[in-house]
Amino acid sequence: MDNHKWRQRGYQFADLPPHVKGYVREQLQVPPLHSETLLPSPQMSVLDLVNMDLPPITSDQENAAYSKDIPMTFSFFSTSQPINDDEILKQVVVPPKGLVAKLLDQAKQCWLDGAESLTFPGISQNLPLWSLHFWSDLHLKVNPARVSWERALTWLQREDLNLFQDQVRATWEALATVSWSGNLPALSPDQGHQTQFAKSILLKFLSRDWLSDEQVDLMIYFLEAETKSTLPHREIHFVDTVLWRKILELYDADQSGRKVYDPKGTTFLHRFGAGLSEKSELAGIFHINDNHWIAIAVDISLQNLLYGDPAQLPTNSRIISALRWFLSCHVSSLPPDQLDDGILLCPEQSFSIDTWSCGIYCFNGLAHHFLKQYPLIQNTSSPVFGDLARMATLQKIIERCNSIVSLAVFL
Repeated sequence: MDNHKWRQRGYQFADLPPHVKGYVREQLQVPPLHSETLLPSPQMSVLDLVNMDLPPITSDQENAAYSKDIPMTFSFFSTSQPINDDEILKQVVVPPKGLVAKLLDQAKQCWLDGAESLTFPGISQNLPLWSLHFWSDLHLKVNPARVSWERALTWLQREDLNLFQDQVRATWEALATVSWSGNLPALSPDQGHQTQFAKSILLKFLSRDWLSDEQVDLMIYFLEAETKSTLPHREIHFVDTVLWRKILELYDADQSGRKVYDPKGTTFLHRFGAGLSEKSELAGIFHINDNHWIAIAVDISLQNLLYGDPAQLPTNSRIISALRWFLSCHVSSLPPDQLDDGILLCPEQSFSIDTWSCGIYCFNGLAHHFLKQYPLIQNTSSPVFGDLARMATLQKIIERCNSIVSLAVFL
């Protein structure tokens, strides 16, 4: 496309045809040659990302101090040619995020009007227009990831983990194989409904933050993959947080009379139910009381329902009743009251010292129930044992992800 046909002819960006708008936007992107020098490769490990030299970045807190030195009438866009020196861009202080966004919005029209470069107070050289996209990537993608992983690695270097250096070292070695960008591979290829997870969800395994639906679903998919490869002869069906919440919703509607459940429906949940039989087992990690995770394993052939609660709180009858109802809808030989209640062993959680490990302890209880190579955590006298469980689970998940990626490359 001929730039001169569109530039400095009085055109307004908003009035341009879509394909011309796309072309204008392309002119403002970071050229590949410079991107390779200035930005981390998507394949760079999280450890290398943390150690990468980045230009100083103006934080939101420093915005006012930065902006007060810029005259109100200052013109950021210039028709002069820019420098072509990445080393200077590595040293220039990245402007505040709000200013970068504002200039990015203006840059399309300014390029049409003939702008070739950027000028900033205190910087003698004219910078390329694509510097704005470079800075935007630093603000929105690169720096948040680096700060988050830096915080996670600092968590690994805590004094109370000094006695567990083997586990810490194994976690570092696992992280060396994790690239900072993109999504994790699907852990269970035939589970088509599952969403892809950004690698950033792994960060919570290196913290004492509450494990959310994403981390719990990731552990469920991992356990599903483990059991399928280790116990292929057993019909074990795992429910993620989306499935069991839908079961609860339909159960409540059915019991209140708002909507009668038809087991012969065509939604994913109906297809999931249709796959159950008298030989099936069902398991999952469930959220109760708005602040707690519990685990349940059902064996239809043995007609038992095992309930595991790390904190040993009173049994949540709504969850149990909903599962009994759903199973009886899809397994005709199983009346709702025919399952015997039992206990699923889980590590003990004491709220007096630990209010955040229920998710990882539920995973350990389920993993131990199905796969005896996962020993049940016996010592939970300190929160550090929950930390070690998170680290061990993270290592296993990374190992399986890497094996899936390696197999895909090999194939």
